[in-house]
Amino acid sequence: MSHCGWNSVLESLAMGVPLLTWPMLGISEQALNAKFVVMGLGAGLMVPQRGVGGEKILTVNRGVICERVKELMGGQKGRKVKERAQELGKMARHAVEKGGSCKKLDELIERLSRSKPL
Repeated sequence: MSHCGWNSVLESLAMGVPLLTWPMLGISEQALNAKFVVMGLGAGLMVPQRGVGGEKILTVNRGVICERVKELMGGQKGRKVKERAQELGKMARHAVEKGGSCKKLDELIERLSRSKPL
């Protein structure tokens, strides 16, 4: 479970761990990060924060949390997001291996820093 601060999101996904997103309402970029993880990357499930009528839920009861944890740990949606998170984790690890995209970026920065200005 994560409040979806960017560091928490990166740490979880880099290790291939799916997220149960529960951002603080109205706090920084957390809600946007949560939507990105769930809807953009498909690597997490969201704790519902809106009622049937669209009103904000200020208190989320344990039943809601238990339901989402069970879904994440063993449900069909949970299996899909777990697989996706593991895929993203493999991609992240590959990026920092020898010949990975991080190393290529380092090489580009090195080349650019040695080049003469226009």
